[in-house]
Amino acid sequence: DYTNARSSGVQRITLSDNNAPTISNCPVDISIVTNANCLAVVTWPEPFASDNCGVSSLTSNFASGSSFAPGATLVTYTAVDNCGNSSTCSFTVNVIANCCDGVPSIQVPATFNTCLGSSVDPSVTGTATGSIAGDGCDLPTITFTDATVGDGTTCGQSIQRTWRATNPNFTNQFSTAIQIINLSDDVAPVISNCPADIAVTTGTTCLAVVNWTPPTATDNCGLQSLTSNFAPGTSFSPGLYTIVYTATDNCGNTSTCSFTVNVIANCCDGTPSIQVPVTFNACLGGSTDPSVTGVATGTIAGDGCVAPTITFSDVTTNSGTSCGQTIQRTWRATNPNFTNQFSTATQIINLTDDIAPVISGCPGNIVVTTGTTCQAVVNWTAPVANDNCGLQSLSSNFTPGTTFSPGVYNVVYTATDNCGNTSTCSFSVTVVANCCDGTPSIQVPATFNACVGSSTEPSVTGVAIGSIAGDGCAAPTITFSDVMTGSGTSCVQSIQRTWRATNPNFTNQFSTATQVINLTDDTAPTISNCPTNIVVTTSATCQAVVNWTAPVASDNCGLQSLTSNFTPGTTFSPGVYNVVYTALDNCGNSSTCSFSITVVANCCDGVPSIQAPATFNTCL
Repeated sequence: DYTNARSSGVQRITLSDNNAPTISNCPVDISIVTNANCLAVVTWPEPFASDNCGVSSLTSNFASGSSFAPGATLVTYTAVDNCGNSSTCSFTVNVIANCCDGVPSIQVPATFNTCLGSSVDPSVTGTATGSIAGDGCDLPTITFTDATVGDGTTCGQSIQRTWRATNPNFTNQFSTAIQIINLSDDVAPVISNCPADIAVTTGTTCLAVVNWTPPTATDNCGLQSLTSNFAPGTSFSPGLYTIVYTATDNCGNTSTCSFTVNVIANCCDGTPSIQVPVTFNACLGGSTDPSVTGVATGTIAGDGCVAPTITFSDVTTNSGTSCGQTIQRTWRATNPNFTNQFSTATQIINLTDDIAPVISGCPGNIVVTTGTTCQAVVNWTAPVANDNCGLQSLSSNFTPGTTFSPGVYNVVYTATDNCGNTSTCSFSVTVVANCCDGTPSIQVPATFNACVGSSTEPSVTGVAIGSIAGDGCAAPTITFSDVMTGSGTSCVQSIQRTWRATNPNFTNQFSTATQVINLTDDTAPTISNCPTNIVVTTSATCQAVVNWTAPVASDNCGLQSLTSNFTPGTTFSPGVYNVVYTALDNCGNSSTCSFSITVVANCCDGVPSIQAPATFNTCL
């Protein structure tokens, strides 16, 4: 009814095959025994394949009815459909040999280790075994031969026993294997019941008799000795001792066991220990009595031992009149009953002053303006100073109430103590002139750089300007003088232009500043339009004539030359060439540009290239 009222959509229909074929009735693994000629003919029902879009082929690496030698063989069927999709099925054909003509297998005993002189009969060291594959096959004949290394008189001998298993019906079929028999002793003795660490205390003789049960030793091939550095019942002085027992067998193998004997002194005849006070610092002239600087302490090891006698002696460095004095106080702790037993330690006492005075109440910066006399009287409150060991002086380069001319003044207060340590505080007094008799200020143009021979007129290099502080003051007179370094003929020339601003009413008031004018050339030439890399092919003569547009060079102060190692139109042989253009200005500054010329040979005189077929694999 309404033909103009409609809608549309798109359906996509894809025609493709990405499903692999299906293989059915794939045989299961097959096991079979050979016939008399050591082969087996194996047959199986063939599988079949189907595919939703059609089967192209069904192939196999072996066909039913093939002859198989002994062993396991994988048989694989491959189905391919018309679109190249593939699937496989496989099974194993296991052919068991039963012809008794094979090489026997042999198993030899493990390596045998024993002491020298022991029996090496196979009944002790083990006998090899063997078998021949096949049902009902006879066992192989087992024999052996020995090869001995070593003369039997040392502690190391080795026998290489070669076992042989021979097929009794096919004597040319045999196999061998080697068993190693080691007649040696490399096992160390075993020490048992090693004593634990022992701790004892001395008696009044300062000795201790220490007893213990000695350990025992055994060895697999015979023990030669068991020795020790100390025996039970030894008398020990105070200290720590390591007791070592060493067991040695008949072949020199050794093992050790050890324990410690710690003999603790309890006889009060030892050297006292001493602890001295820490380093003491004070001002020169202060008390150095131990009640102030500290007293050393000491002890003597042992139960109930009396304290050692504490004494000291002092050694003083310098005369004591300067502000640095050091006392080395040597403390001595002496055993009161054994005066040859003592210990010493040193305490340092520093009597010095290296701390600077402290200044308080330093004024802030002051700014004042002159009167009609071009001077200003400036007052401030002076700071105060103190010092831990005594103040000698507090001085200043200016005092309150000083009359100042226009300018900026740095007022410095210096505090000095009795040992010469100093500290300072400072503030500025700025006196602003308002009388037009001051020194003009001057600002010179910035450093000017140009080529040699250029104009150095101030209209080119710049003019200094100046001013005189004060309301309505006239501008200063500006003059200059030049000092030139260099002859003017070299490539480096410098002018030191000294500008002077002079007060026109007070000609003794002036200021100067220097402007530097450098006439030099340290800028390298500029090379433009450097050619890009060129690739050409030779003619039949194995050469190529190469042309290019040469670059151009310019320089801010004059170009001397533009050279190159090759020129356009040069004839080149095959190869790669680097063409370099060098620009040099009148002052020796240089720059380069380079490009490569690759000449490709096309004259058929080269070594041929060769491509070999891929690796090819096929049956013998």
